[in-house]
Amino acid sequence: MRRGRDCRESVCSHPVTVARPAVDRCPGLSRPFIADDGALVRLRVPGGRIAPSVLRDLVQIAATYGAPCLQLTSRGNLQLRALPDPIPEELARNIEATGLIPSGSHELVRNILAAPLAHHVDALVAGFDAGLCADAELASLPGRFMVAFSDESGSVLGEHWDLAYQQISPTSGRLLAAQPGNVVVGAEVAPSDAVAEMLRRARLFVTDRADSGVWNVRDLHTDASVFDGLTPVTLDPPPALVAGLHHDDLVCGVPLGMLDAKMITALAQASETVVLTPWRSVVVPGLGRSPEVAEALSASGLTTASGSPWDMLSACVGAPSCRRTHVQTMALAREAVVELPLTARRVHVSGCDRRCGAPAQEHIDVIAPTSALGIVSAAAPPVAKMPTPRYDYVRDGQEIYRRSFGMIRNEATLAGLDGDLATVATRIIHASGDTALVHDIKAHPDVIEAAREALRAGNTILTDSNMLASGITWRRLPAGNEVVCLLRDPQVPPLAKEWQTTRAAAAVSLWEPYLEGAVVAIGNAPTALFHLLEMLHDGAPRPAAIIGMPVGFIGSAESKVALAVHELADGFSVPWMVLHGRRGGSAVAASAVNAIATPDELA
Repeated sequence: MRRGRDCRESVCSHPVTVARPAVDRCPGLSRPFIADDGALVRLRVPGGRIAPSVLRDLVQIAATYGAPCLQLTSRGNLQLRALPDPIPEELARNIEATGLIPSGSHELVRNILAAPLAHHVDALVAGFDAGLCADAELASLPGRFMVAFSDESGSVLGEHWDLAYQQISPTSGRLLAAQPGNVVVGAEVAPSDAVAEMLRRARLFVTDRADSGVWNVRDLHTDASVFDGLTPVTLDPPPALVAGLHHDDLVCGVPLGMLDAKMITALAQASETVVLTPWRSVVVPGLGRSPEVAEALSASGLTTASGSPWDMLSACVGAPSCRRTHVQTMALAREAVVELPLTARRVHVSGCDRRCGAPAQEHIDVIAPTSALGIVSAAAPPVAKMPTPRYDYVRDGQEIYRRSFGMIRNEATLAGLDGDLATVATRIIHASGDTALVHDIKAHPDVIEAAREALRAGNTILTDSNMLASGITWRRLPAGNEVVCLLRDPQVPPLAKEWQTTRAAAAVSLWEPYLEGAVVAIGNAPTALFHLLEMLHDGAPRPAAIIGMPVGFIGSAESKVALAVHELADGFSVPWMVLHGRRGGSAVAASAVNAIATPDELA
């Protein structure tokens, strides 16, 4: 799933970087996160079901000890901010008195989503939560692990869950698990067996992750035991709920995800129970068509009808709460919202590259804006004007492709290459504009088939640079494969300094959880290729194929030779492709991946 577009100073591109810190720091009462504005405590609300009276108690606690509001998270949970560090015992007791922490040992792992309008799955949520808290082994689940329960609508199945259960009818349903490359596998499971089977799969994940330490099911290799008996399934989840009446339930948007006392008072007057959603909204069930109640909720600051500009705008907490940025993202968002056009596109404002709190829906990322105008400009649909034609040139993209590839076949010596390799070589030449490259393109006989098989299986693509990652064409990928570049991971700079190597090489050292069966493309740094080969000789998991085309004067040619002649301890060589010599680059390596992914030149 594409999360959004990155807009910096009016330059937009599709982000494909996935960065994960080594330590799971998901906060809770037992393990608060210390931000610049104080301690942050996250409280899990399984299924989002909660009484407004509990919300009222929490906001009073928040106002007494820290920021006077409750922050909704993209997992349907709650956060209290700006609390004292360390957490006073009285504060901890007050939070525990709300009943939101039934098990201290399992506090951090109770991440349970549920379809907000599917009230009949509440029993499944309660059963799973009780089973989870009763199982000592499951206390070791990572704080990033999440399960979801849905109905025939598929609501919340578009979020980033690990295991899910979809109840299709009173007697039928299916268990689902997320695999690499946005692949979902599943099996039929009756609702009566759903809780037990979900708990069993969660225990399998605990076992499967013991060696690798991955956080999510989708980070495991596809032969992990948690996937036993599951086969690929198709999901078509609906979009996020928008503010307004849905049958007898009213969905209320919470601007910037901040619930204050006035909003909570209005919710308490409207219903005894509400549902928090992963879209920073609150569902008031069974409200019916009561305009008076809806008006009171709207007057409190909630949005109660679609079309509000707040529906299209979200933001991370930003400065002064977060030390990673000096940008006051929420203040800028509040300033920008009054100027958003009616046709605004969904925008998420972030103070840094981490994009905390970004929605799962398609959106535009605005990173570190300097003014509200930058947010408004990014949200506005682009307005394009056709310039006056003054030059005689070929404008049709497909015609340009056809002529280009025709010229390459006429001018390049492709006769010595087999059909698949000739197709890849044609793409590489097209990306570089140099037909002489054909003489330096060499490949292991199995590399193209090995890479294609890995891509069809949904395996990850690993790249040494963000430019290379951006050059890989998503529509060509056969299984929506995840493209991972860890160059921006916060561990990289200190590792590079400690090891006295490049950041590209240090980033490769973080690839290990993704390496098994991956397609590796290196087009920038020879040090990255050397580092990868050293990892493989030390016994690191083996990728399916390595495209080695780093560019440069120092180490470039030598690293490609090392790849072409490498042989591991058992005599195995990972299938490889190189462009010998100093030439190479991100565009060249990306073109090789694109050609392997889809042989059709004009695709």
